[in-house]
This record gives sequence, structure tokens and C-alpha cells, in this order.
Amino acid sequence: MSCHSLEEMSGGRGDELSLYIRWNDARLVVALNRCPLILAVPPVENSFINRYTQACDADDIEEAEALSDEILDAIVDAGRDIFDRLAPPPPSGETLLQDLHTLLCPKEYLFSFETLNGKAEVLRPDSCVKQRDIFLGQSGQPFYLKIHKDCNLPAYSTKEIHVVENLRNAGYIARVQVAGKEMCSKAGDSKGQDAAQRELDCLWKIMTSPHAAAIRVPKLLGLISTPANGNTIGFLEDYIPVSEA
Repeated sequence: MSCHSLEEMSGGRGDELSLYIRWNDARLVVALNRCPLILAVPPVENSFINRYTQACDADDIEEAEALSDEILDAIVDAGRDIFDRLAPPPPSGETLLQDLHTLLCPKEYLFSFETLNGKAEVLRPDSCVKQRDIFLGQSGQPFYLKIHKDCNLPAYSTKEIHVVENLRNAGYIARVQVAGKEMCSKAGDSKGQDAAQRELDCLWKIMTSPHAAAIRVPKLLGLISTPANGNTIGFLEDYIPVSEA
């Protein structure tokens, strides 16, 4: 059975919505654009856009979240078959095995969700698919974390890191296995760049402190690099289950 979840939802000035959906090992980017035609029955995408915009304008977080679930369900109902063909689930009885690179940089399929002849449809324009290999920072340039000149931690490619569990933010925090050892991986992106840099700097400062043994924080174990350009995009630390935190 396929696994899916909503990674992100964004809107623009009340005339469009975009949903980023993880579907097995791929990402679906589904656009809802306002239909300008005057029809006897308003297109469902117009209704979704209007209701979501109203909820956001009113700062009604609960209603916005409920609507995001409703829109996601409508997209899944309309597109399940084509989604499964493009990104099939693992065989029955098997789990989806991913390296960190696949989780952070999945294939992306672009779709539009619109009403045709009174029926909601998911359309795929020009068989569009893309996959990025380079992480971009806030400036639009390749993203990287600054590493202390004395840092001698081992570096692992995203393709060498096996994902055990995606914990948060589309893989930016994950429970992973590296060289047979379980760890927690944390990677930065254009939104979490500053936070990732601050945490790495803090962990490095503690690690090199003479009082490190007395400070209870996860131990820094390694760095995460991207195979495309070798940039450091994250780090590895001790994995501490929530029950033990």
C-alpha cells in the first residue's frame, strides 16, 4: 500500500495553491489555479482556493489545517492510480528502503488539479519530472554549512546514509544508520539554514570544551555532504529516543 503525506502547502494572493506531497519515494507538486470561467457549478479548485484564503486571512489555523487535509484527500482520490504508476509502493510485506539522498532529493512530478466536465481531475503537463542534486541556500546559491578549520569529523555522502525513520520536515531530521551505527541526521535547507548552522556551531563548541563530558547534549558524530559538489549540508549526532530525552 502506498504511503503519502503532505510536506508543505503554499498559496499566492488568493488565486492559486500548491501542495507538495510525498508519495512513496517521490514528491508530487500539485497546483490548483483559479478557473476564470463562469460556470453553473463553480469548479472545486475555486472553492478550495476561496475557503483556504479566507481561513488564512482570518488567522484560523484550525480551519486551514482541516482544509489542507480535505484538499489532500481530494487530490489523492482523483490521482491515486497515476501516482502509484509513477511512484509505486514497495512489494507487499516489504518496507520502503531509502538513502538520505533519495529522501532529501526525490524525483518531483508536477500536476495540476482542476475540474473538467464537472469532475475533479489530476493532470500531468508534458510529463514533467525533475530531480535536484544541489541544495540552494537563502541567497539562491549552493547551500553549505561552515565548518571549523580544526574539525576532523568523518564526512558521509547522503547516498551512504540509510534512512530508518523520517522524523521531521521531509527528511531534514531523520533516524538513520551509518556504517552499522544508528544516528540522528540533521540537514539544512533554505528555510533552516541559520538554525542548522547555529546548532552545528553549538555542538562543536561543546565537543571541544574541557567540560564536554559533564554537558548532556547529543554527541556530534560526523558531517553530511552532497555528492554533487561535496558541500557540507548537515551533521550526524547521537540518536536519543523521545522516551529517553
